[in-house]
Amino acid sequence: MVQDDIKLWPFRVMETPGGDDKPVIQVRSNGKLKQLQPQEVSSMLLSKMRDIAETYLGKTVTNMVVTVPAYFNDAQRQATKDAGSIAGAACRQPPKTSMVSDNTCTAPSEQASMWCAS
Repeated sequence: MVQDDIKLWPFRVMETPGGDDKPVIQVRSNGKLKQLQPQEVSSMLLSKMRDIAETYLGKTVTNMVVTVPAYFNDAQRQATKDAGSIAGAACRQPPKTSMVSDNTCTAPSEQASMWCAS
């Protein structure tokens, strides 16, 4: 299924040079080819979402909640934390984290999978 979708994407998905089996996304930006790791793309999205929130609220956003699906493994959770850090937020697991489904975690609480403070 994913292999069929890849053909439609306006970017290429490749292995990281060096053969460590991690994907990179190759895009053309300003006429130059650029390779981005998934967490770099995620950090761009988080930064843009924070910018939109700041424009809408008319003030600086200093905290954000980032949830991950319950089926994410440790590496995927770490990549999400890395994306938050790249976006300028300090991410950590809240104390006494309870596992809840990603669609029930809609507000800042101690049940969030992880939260970020910028």
